Amino acid sequence: MKNLILTALVAISIPVCAADIKQSVCVVSHDDAVTDSLYQQMGVAFQNSGYITVGRSMRNRSNAFGSGFVYEAASGNKYVVTNRHVVYPSKSAKLQFSPADNNSEYKNCEVVYTDRRYDIALIALPAQAQNLPALKASKKSVRDGQEVFSAGFPGLGGSPLWQLGKGILSNTQVNTADFGDTDSLLLYQHTAQVDRGNSGGPLMVKEGDNYSVIGINTYKASSRESTNFSIKVADLDACIGQYESNHLAAKQNLETCGHDFLRKLYKDKDAAANYISTGMLLQMSEKKLKSLFGLADEDINRMIREGSPEQGLKILVVKELANTYKDSTLLHLVNAQESGRQGNTQLAYKKSTHNFAWELTDEGWQISSTDAISKNEAKGSSVYKQYGVDAPEWRHGFQADAKIPLKEGEYWGGSVSYNFFFLGYGIMGVKAEFLSFGGEHEEYDEWYGQNVSVKDDFLGGLHINVGGQLPIKLGRVVLAPYITGGVCVSNAGFFVTPVGGMRLGFEFKNSTCLFLDANYTYRYQVFDFDGESVNPHSVEAGIGFAW
Repeated sequence: MKNLILTALVAISIPVCAADIKQSVCVVSHDDAVTDSLYQQMGVAFQNSGYITVGRSMRNRSNAFGSGFVYEAASGNKYVVTNRHVVYPSKSAKLQFSPADNNSEYKNCEVVYTDRRYDIALIALPAQAQNLPALKASKKSVRDGQEVFSAGFPGLGGSPLWQLGKGILSNTQVNTADFGDTDSLLLYQHTAQVDRGNSGGPLMVKEGDNYSVIGINTYKASSRESTNFSIKVADLDACIGQYESNHLAAKQNLETCGHDFLRKLYKDKDAAANYISTGMLLQMSEKKLKSLFGLADEDINRMIREGSPEQGLKILVVKELANTYKDSTLLHLVNAQESGRQGNTQLAYKKSTHNFAWELTDEGWQISSTDAISKNEAKGSSVYKQYGVDAPEWRHGFQADAKIPLKEGEYWGGSVSYNFFFLGYGIMGVKAEFLSFGGEHEEYDEWYGQNVSVKDDFLGGLHINVGGQLPIKLGRVVLAPYITGGVCVSNAGFFVTPVGGMRLGFEFKNSTCLFLDANYTYRYQVFDFDGESVNPHSVEAGIGFAW
């Protein structure tokens, strides 16, 4: 919701005085190779499905960064504070202090806590960095018009660059419900300079020679100048208190969530999508993700392109589940078990039962995997997918064939066909053709009482065929023998038309395929319209395109 109005600012125990503030603020970036690799895979799927900008952003995720700062909580413990969207869903982060001077860099720092509602993340400060100066919360109340400062490392030319900004606190009580957020909270609005890369940096006031924190810079209005928003430090302290007391926000039990998910599955797909974890998306193959895009309508396409690709994908997962369980009256939750932060539910539908694995996240219980939806485990790098029998991703295909006369007097002709491929192996097609017999045949003429020579005429027909294929992959080369059977209605009569053929194609990275076709088509005339019996068969060759 917020991204419709606000733009996140990520760029692809002593008092701290002005001279020391730079030592307390750092660059925060992902440091989770597994998650970054999975986002690379997801980005490729987006790009190959036409979402070029979104896919490029996901693939460049490992180069994205935000800001953070060393913060001393009321308990005396130190953390690096940043925004959740800067690090999520990575489990570890890299911290860089004074990056331009190649000073301290700390890798594999654990992300110990995240909160979706407040967009806050806490990162464990390494032992060797415990002596870094920390910022503390201001104990004074703030007012509209008060001078404030922003600090962080927004990007310049793709690299983080230190920036200390100055402005005023223009509104101390911005309610996010004004932006359509049903789970609203109060933000600070201010004019201190923030740019991409400032996400997670501190908003401060100056008290004497020292800086104190009043908020975390998180959003800016994309359509207005100097309209920036910060999470309040009081909300940060509340999150730290929950973490330190090991008291997470109250969550519904798994059985309640399971029933709620089933209710929303059919009535409110947007809400049901909140029960799908990002981890579930990351485990899906490119092939599976691309198949989900086929379910996208105009609203979901807009959501993906305008900054919420993962939420759009989650809605598509919900749509596929709803398609799997078409009759809501036959779907039941039969079991729910939870153990710590892991859980499992079973859904019964007709005569089948499916398992759903759940995990407790900062967003509550979410589905992490299910056997109700295939993840297409065979990845593009596997020998099986690159070399061997494998269903292609084609859904549609056009093909044009020509009849090449093999001997004098034999008919010639051509055809144009459209094929629909289902499950990769099935074929259903419609073909329009024309044939000219180009020869003569004997026919009894009652007027003359004898056989006479009659010149063969034109034959035009419409075929409807159903059959299957067995695609064999040799890298990007695809060899697909096929056989179909169907019927043909033409001006010469009604025919049964078995066809056997072979397609030899090259499959591009986006799974489209350009192929050559050769086939043998036999036409068996069941009955004729004018007393003329013909059984024309043909050997044909052509070219086609499948996608």
